[in-house]
Amino acid sequence: SIIVQEMAQAVRSLRRSVAFSGAAVVTLALGIGSTTAIFSVVRSVLLAPLPFPAPDRIVVPESRKTTTGETWSITYADFMDWRDQHVFSHVAVYQLVQMDLTGPAEPVRVQAAAVSPQFFGALGVAPAKGRVLQSFDYPDGAGYAVVISDRLWRTQFGARPDIVGRTVEINAIKRTIVGVFPPAARWPIDADLWVPLHIASELDPDLQRRDNYIFGGIARLAPGATLESTRAAMATLARRVEAEHSDIRANVTTVPTPVLQSMLGPSTPRALWILLGAVGLLLLIGCVNVANLQLARAAARRRELAVRVALGASRWRLVRQSLIESGAIGLTGGALGVVMAIWMVRAIVAIAPPDVPRIDTASLDLGTLGFALAVSSGVSLLFGLAPAAHAVRNRDHAVMGEGGQRTSVGRAGARTRRSLVTVELALSVVLLVGAGLAIQSISRLRRVDTGFDRRNVLTASISLPGIRYDSKPKVIAFLYQLRDRLAAAPGIEAAGISSASPLGGGGFYLGRSMVADGREPSPANEVPGSWNVATP
Repeated sequence: SIIVQEMAQAVRSLRRSVAFSGAAVVTLALGIGSTTAIFSVVRSVLLAPLPFPAPDRIVVPESRKTTTGETWSITYADFMDWRDQHVFSHVAVYQLVQMDLTGPAEPVRVQAAAVSPQFFGALGVAPAKGRVLQSFDYPDGAGYAVVISDRLWRTQFGARPDIVGRTVEINAIKRTIVGVFPPAARWPIDADLWVPLHIASELDPDLQRRDNYIFGGIARLAPGATLESTRAAMATLARRVEAEHSDIRANVTTVPTPVLQSMLGPSTPRALWILLGAVGLLLLIGCVNVANLQLARAAARRRELAVRVALGASRWRLVRQSLIESGAIGLTGGALGVVMAIWMVRAIVAIAPPDVPRIDTASLDLGTLGFALAVSSGVSLLFGLAPAAHAVRNRDHAVMGEGGQRTSVGRAGARTRRSLVTVELALSVVLLVGAGLAIQSISRLRRVDTGFDRRNVLTASISLPGIRYDSKPKVIAFLYQLRDRLAAAPGIEAAGISSASPLGGGGFYLGRSMVADGREPSPANEVPGSWNVATP
């Protein structure tokens, strides 16, 4: 057919211009590969639905300061209100703790979540193997059950099929693995173990306190309830608590936040969309560059086009031939860009900050490949329009002869190329300014005075298994012995122990309101503050 003949002619034409074809394909491959890789990350992190049944019904209860909008964790007393008033169909609390796992090849420190009974009901997720925690796992003396993540099952247990029922030692306590979480369905997203949250008594004064914000929450909306109606119900309960405890709960309410919004936070979506916009500009610059190359090549082919017109080629035939050549370049660049994108995605996942949720699931699936195909087709049309228009002008002026072409079409083509160069430079300036500002910000952050000498400073975290408050003298004795042994080790200049490491490197700060010496405790005089416990 004519189309097949023109495609074959386009391939022969591009093969005769190896330098042009190679430059155009590589330019587009870089732009398409970068855009596809970042789109893959955006799709996995921001756009992909959570792997839970009806994820839009799952919310994260949070405490919020009405005057500032700041949000934080919840109290157990608030959780009991929501549970007893049936605000949700399922609501649970959990605490994140570091635990030592022994039983695989080597002991490892893992992130664990101690969860209340309705936790798995709120998520609505079924285990990949075995079962989840049940109500009979919670009473004291009922045995010690644990659910592990798919990641932990594969990395520490070699994905052995008989994992359910295996006994492991967690914080010096023997526990039985009763189930494995599905690969992508994890909450919290950094947890690898789930154990029962044992509450000796809900009448414990610490659990009854309305300012003891030490629990995370997860809940599923009640049947027929909306996010707005649930928010109103929680606000009503919060106002009652504020009236009863005005000294510690002034201007504090509770809100349900959609689970994906809570997971991503405010900064991750903004950063990823900016990054996608930046690589989109890079792709646009590449398109303009290729369009300019196409125009220069078309100007060199004036005589060929004039001959084709003299032989009876129509305007549409010339435009079609130009677009077929552009399509061949665009699709070839797209195919090479997909190969580049595979490596780029792997590199992004490897170097991404650990707090970017779900980035480890980024890959080039069918949806991303469809995006790459659409981008390749779109850019083929984009950078093919200018050469096509040039071909039409050649068709209109072909009868004028070579001299006429040089005076009219040649000047028109030169003006078009100059315009494209201007657009390319403008886009490059925008991209370079943005990159320069980002590099300057990073450079300034690296030069910030932290207030202490960071050179040759190492930190490590430690949790002591099975420690109770009545064991405090033993804990203190052990920690001081550990510190003294570290200080005496070769190459150690000084050693110390604290409840939290600098710059959020682990542990926890103790937060309480503080009152200046000599002043009466009152909301007006109390100042919230965080403090750290440290050895000399």
